[in-house]
Amino acid sequence: QSSVMNDVLLEIAIAYIDVLEARSRLVHVRQSHQDATAMLELARLFAREGKGAEAEVNRAQVEQAQMQILLEESQRQVIVRTAQLCQKLHLPPDTQLVPEEEQLRPMQVIEDQQGSQVLIAHGLARRPELATQTSLIEAAEGELTKEQWRPWLPNLQVGASGGTFGGGASGNFANQSGRGDLEVLAIWEWRNLGVVDYAIQAQQQTRIQQQQTQRALISDQVATEITVALTDVESYRRQMATALESLQAADDSYRRNQQRVREAEGMPLELLQAIRARIQAHNNYTGAIAGFNRAQFRLLRAVGQPPVSTDNVEEKK
Repeated sequence: QSSVMNDVLLEIAIAYIDVLEARSRLVHVRQSHQDATAMLELARLFAREGKGAEAEVNRAQVEQAQMQILLEESQRQVIVRTAQLCQKLHLPPDTQLVPEEEQLRPMQVIEDQQGSQVLIAHGLARRPELATQTSLIEAAEGELTKEQWRPWLPNLQVGASGGTFGGGASGNFANQSGRGDLEVLAIWEWRNLGVVDYAIQAQQQTRIQQQQTQRALISDQVATEITVALTDVESYRRQMATALESLQAADDSYRRNQQRVREAEGMPLELLQAIRARIQAHNNYTGAIAGFNRAQFRLLRAVGQPPVSTDNVEEKK
């Protein structure tokens, strides 16, 4: 039951992160659509004043249309992922779910700085699947012990009877008195001279070996899941740092290019590359955060313990 509950909670957590990621991407696309619209207006202004060509206006229109398509796709993704989350929560698919978080942020749900060996040891001690397998092994060992002792332990049957008894000549029942009997019967059984008993014990030993092998396989799976999830957490943490630096550079580049255009030191299409770079940087940062959060919950599931911390990771500015 605990194992199934953990799986369900992991699916819900990942589905929720998918919704947050989709909504964050929608915010970024809206901003880029506004930037592309502003670039188009500047291109038209420059063309009217004779400082630019109509070809530049056409290129700006193409870019604005592409951003419109991305905007429609982002809105579709929000609806689809929200419906998938509703399915996990057994809610009607058209239920309007509005996340409490306005922006996707890193979530620290488990202390991952302890190292893989410590986390693996915790996982092997706390995963409910391993506890289940241990119980199955103990049950199989109990059945084997019962079969080993069964031929040497008799089946006991106990009976009791009582009443009055008497007798005499010519059917005369005289001298009546009470009488009681207690009977105990012990029966030992060796099926087919013990051959069947031996075969049953051998089968039970095989079951124990199978359960032990299954437990070893599950232990290897737990160790692998923890190692993979921890690797993902560490990798996405580094990706977040790199993506944040890239995002800051992209924002600065866009502001500088925008200032040059407004001061008539550059052409409106010079904003094109800056707009594309900025939305790409936003998406990279959002993707890294979403990957980090998913990896955190997968690591939590792999270790098999409740959250030890729900504080958000401080973003490096």
